[in-house]
Amino acid sequence: MSQNKNISTFMLIFALGFMSVYAGTTDNLGLASTWATVAGWFGDGYIMKIISFLLLVFAITLAIMKQYLYAIIILIMTVILSNLNVVVEKFASATF
Repeated sequence: MSQNKNISTFMLIFALGFMSVYAGTTDNLGLASTWATVAGWFGDGYIMKIISFLLLVFAITLAIMKQYLYAIIILIMTVILSNLNVVVEKFASATF
């Protein structure tokens, strides 16, 4: 149970970190240069392919460990992250 809690905590922090990168935060945590660097990575096609590949390997590892739900969540996150610019543009252009 401890391992599931650790993975859930990691995924929550991971998701919150990426949401803050694309939510237009300036320097709420004092890490403006770090956010700019990570946002630059997502803008670079080659680095994004490497990140997607590493997440795919992580999902396959989770599936081998018979943690199928976490593997599916990582795969969904991989698809969203690899298409993040399109997703952000669609949400930004939506009218509420």
